[in-house]
Amino acid sequence: MDWESDQAGQRDEKDRTKFVWFGIIGLCGAMLLVLWMGQGGHSSETRARVKHVLIRFTPGDPTDRARAYAQIKEIKQWLVDGQRFESIAKEYSNDPGSSSRGGDLGWQKPGDLTDPVDQFIWDGEINQISDIITSNYGYHLVLVTDRTLSDAMQYERDLKRSLYDDGASKTQDGNDAP
Repeated sequence: MDWESDQAGQRDEKDRTKFVWFGIIGLCGAMLLVLWMGQGGHSSETRARVKHVLIRFTPGDPTDRARAYAQIKEIKQWLVDGQRFESIAKEYSNDPGSSSRGGDLGWQKPGDLTDPVDQFIWDGEINQISDIITSNYGYHLVLVTDRTLSDAMQYERDLKRSLYDDGASKTQDGNDAP
């Protein structure tokens, strides 16, 4: 009988703690993934994906300025007529950093670009070509392809829109009075 008990005692019990650790690590990874994916509705970063065409002009030269304006106006018409923004930017844009990428400036944050362009990025419609924008660099046509607003910026925009709508309705009510 001793021999049988020694034989039973010598049987290796398999160490299963490594499976427990794999389970714990997997569970933590799954929880992190769920938290990361769940953040989709709440953004902490404000950014926009932007493309542009830039036609430069010499600031002190009215002839060059007129040439650049005529060219940007023609480009705007081509885009309105349905030509691809990327191909126009590659061929005509004077921005050496983005023209080879079809005018793509990548993701931009508020204040990254010159004021008039920046204003359109945050106030303009997505996938709508801007009017001709003048800056110190020249004439721009801007296209915002995507925009993500932080919760704080979205709240600020909603508040401004609400105040504007309230002011507009009060003005209309005042004009309707006899």
